[in-house]
Amino acid sequence: AIEAFEKLSTSEGNTAWVQVQTGTAYFNMAQYQMAEQSFKKARKLEPSRIVGMELYSTVLWFLKKEHELCYLAQELVALDKTAPQTWCVLGNCFSVQREFETAIKF
Repeated sequence: AIEAFEKLSTSEGNTAWVQVQTGTAYFNMAQYQMAEQSFKKARKLEPSRIVGMELYSTVLWFLKKEHELCYLAQELVALDKTAPQTWCVLGNCFSVQREFETAIKF
């Protein structure tokens, strides 16, 4: 999948959807730093995007990037506090802070 996305023109590949798909592919290969780069680019291209951010939060959890994860959680709560992706991100945020009981509730 990554090879196919890399063959896209700049205008086609420079979309949040493509970046989330690329980040997901890297995530599935446990290449978390590469996944993080793709998800960051997706957020920059489409700051209001919620779809796929649960995977981004899991990447940040694996990388132990607590501040970035909590910031993402705050942004998603501001966008849509009822979205399932927001709840997943909140759960990861509480988990990385070692608030396991609270994380389980999310």
